[in-house]
Formats: sequence, C-alpha cells, structure tokens
Amino acid sequence: MPLVVHGSIQGIVHSWLIDAENPVFRLRELSTDALVRVHYAPHLYADIAQAVQERRTMLIAVGTITFDPATRQAAELQADRIERVKTLSDEEFESFFGSAPGFVADDGFDWDLDASLSHG
Repeated sequence: MPLVVHGSIQGIVHSWLIDAENPVFRLRELSTDALVRVHYAPHLYADIAQAVQERRTMLIAVGTITFDPATRQAAELQADRIERVKTLSDEEFESFFGSAPGFVADDGFDWDLDASLSHG
C-alpha cells in the first residue's frame, strides 16, 4: 500500500506534457536522481513554463506525495505550489568561501592534515 504524505521535492524538469488532459511533468529528484511524476493545476502552468526557459533550473514542488513502498521513493506528487530556485552566479557561489572565517570546529580533536597524509 503506498504511503501518502504532504511535502516537497526538489529537482529539475526532465520532461513536460503540455497538452495533456491531466497536466503533468517529470521532475528529476535532486537527492535520488529518480523521476517523479508531478501533476499540477492549470494555474501553475506559467511557473513551469518559466522554469524550462533556462536549462537546469531547479524547482521545488510542494503538495501531496505518493511513495512507492517497493522502491521507497516518491512516485507521484500532486502539486499545490511550485517555486523556482534561483541559480547562483559564479560570483555568488564563490562569495560563500571565506564568508565565516571565525567559524572553527571545536570537536576536541587535534586535526593535523599534513600528519594524516604522511601516515597514509
């Protein structure tokens, strides 16, 4: 028996049937690389159309998810909402590095990378 929950799936549009009686697209899930059928209402059409304008645009589809118990993966999602995730430019991505220079792990270990590499 399938498990039905409310949640979200993040991924990239893999294929889109725009002239279907029951509008649907397939989302390649980011965490598992699985294809999930996403059914959507006509008012969400513009969100999907905008997402496919730029290849590899990340979407978050929110709604009722049906999980397949045999594969333990999401099989279908009935979307209530679809949000586009802004793609970071190279500059924006690089700005994360060094953004927290005072952040230091305090785990009680004495990390010495050079010593670890020389004993490997």
